[in-house]
Amino acid sequence: MKKFLFLGLILLFSSPFFALAQQPYARYCPDPTHIFTGVATNRDGSPKIELVVDPIFNEKMKRERFTDYLPVAPIYDLVFSVVPSINEYCLPQYDENGTRIKKMDPPKTLPFTASIELSGKALISASSLAWNGRRNENEQPLYEWKIKGWENGIVSESKMEKLIRAIHDNNPPPTLAVQMKFSDGRRERIDQSTNFTLCAPVWGSGAHEVVYDRVAHRLSDFIYQSESIISGAFLKVDPFREYQKWFTHLINLRNYYGESWFNIHLATRKGEQHIAEDCGGKQSNHIAISPLVPLGDFASALSSGRFIQIASDVTKRILDYNAMGTSLKFFVPVPFPLIALHEFGHVFSGLNDEYLSGQVSGKNCSINPAFDWSYNGVQYGDTSFEGCGYPTVHHRPSEKSIMRGAQSGETRFNVVSCGYIIAAIKKEGEGPKYWKECMNPEWNTIKPIGKVASFGLPNLASIFQSLIRVPSSASVRDAVGSGEEIHIEHFSADGTITGEVISVPSISYSPLPLADVDLSEDTSELNSQTVPPTSNLGDLANESIFDTVSVNLKVNGQDGPVEVEKRSRIVLSWISEGATRCRGVWSKNDIKLSGTAAGRITRDATIKVACINADGERADDAVVVNVVE
Repeated sequence: MKKFLFLGLILLFSSPFFALAQQPYARYCPDPTHIFTGVATNRDGSPKIELVVDPIFNEKMKRERFTDYLPVAPIYDLVFSVVPSINEYCLPQYDENGTRIKKMDPPKTLPFTASIELSGKALISASSLAWNGRRNENEQPLYEWKIKGWENGIVSESKMEKLIRAIHDNNPPPTLAVQMKFSDGRRERIDQSTNFTLCAPVWGSGAHEVVYDRVAHRLSDFIYQSESIISGAFLKVDPFREYQKWFTHLINLRNYYGESWFNIHLATRKGEQHIAEDCGGKQSNHIAISPLVPLGDFASALSSGRFIQIASDVTKRILDYNAMGTSLKFFVPVPFPLIALHEFGHVFSGLNDEYLSGQVSGKNCSINPAFDWSYNGVQYGDTSFEGCGYPTVHHRPSEKSIMRGAQSGETRFNVVSCGYIIAAIKKEGEGPKYWKECMNPEWNTIKPIGKVASFGLPNLASIFQSLIRVPSSASVRDAVGSGEEIHIEHFSADGTITGEVISVPSISYSPLPLADVDLSEDTSELNSQTVPPTSNLGDLANESIFDTVSVNLKVNGQDGPVEVEKRSRIVLSWISEGATRCRGVWSKNDIKLSGTAAGRITRDATIKVACINADGERADDAVVVNVVE
């Protein structure tokens, strides 16, 4: 009896402990606040950490801009997602007997620190991630950190340049990091590599790629200018507007600098041409937006390379041309995006300038317009407008058009040019096949107005002379053999804007080096022209150079010594980093922190530039120019 009583007392007094031991939270969850135990892993042992384009942003771009699947580019809205490992027994979803009585959702916040890093240093971070009800394919909750990136980048401008360079070089490789701090004082860190692209689609998903390349440009300015060409030209002017879904527009985030980009037609004459192959490649159409085009030229187009270089300040250059010792004879209302579209007409469709460009290659320039622009008995181009490549002999299809450029102030293509553009888009047939389509009254094309030439007898001598110079039915490229042709738009000596077609024998393609970019932290005064009170520019002869400020000067794209002929034109370009003020020996006033200048040189000279930063530290650069008779 005593035995049974003793056993009963033991059972009686030990029952609470026994019940407690059976409760799951006591057995498997000693600390109820320790719900998250780490980061879940895949079958291969890799952590479930991922960086993707925000699905909401992806759908918005698909709906509004007709893009396809977007790769992870640092200018998009992104989502950093983590799948944590969760101790289910720490959730209040079990009864005293260890039976789950209801399914409980995990907490809405994951108290882990997430960051995107280079060499272990965070470019951007968040102290926690949020759960919005989304789960992965295994029904595990996805905790997310939404990162705003569209359209100038997920981090500040200077950090974006650092990230872009690291992505291109894969040195250091960008990483995703998660840092965990537990209630018992333990700390853990998990890293996961990630892949970014620098080739970012921003509009469309068609077969024709238009790549916008950045040459020594601030990223925000470059993106704005690229977007202005898309919205202000390709989406507004027919037939590109009507066929907009046949194109994909991509922004190349890499920043370039190089002699061949500095002056494309001079480089072409030397048998060199650099095409940006980081995004698209040789089969794509490239539009390089550059502040490094010489002041006398504002745009260039290389036909077979499908390459355009355009000055980012082209409209300002035209309107400010008085400062260069001449004056314009007309006002130029054509905005920057439409000048780019004019150049695109050259490279994409083989169209000619409809003003005196020195040479012609058929299509929208003709010596026999009544025949060349007639199709199935219908006349699609007027025949009375003289001056298209050569005066009098060659004719253009309309009095004005976008291919006539600034002289006309017109922003539309004529029907003849429109047909050749559609033929290039569809890669089927010739331009005349599509002239009827271009007559659509809802299209903003220039229709013929019935103006017919009335000459009497043709000037056979003029026609014969023209045929000797350039075959009217053949392109310049056919006339000179296996070379290339390049169209140059430039200011002439009397202040008018003219064109030039240059033939070159061959072009070799080679990669282009990266621009020197600012890898420092943000500097709000980076592009300011004001000088803090502590700064003192001092004597430009001072030779000291400081690591915290730098400037790189080039003459005709070279570090020097540079050899030029007497009275030849030279172009200076300089890029500074960390500077708040710069001055050059050619100017009595402060100059831009990065920019170009041009002039003629008659004797040997050493061109110098000096810059200082907010702390008064200074950097200098110089290029020796030797003049030969």
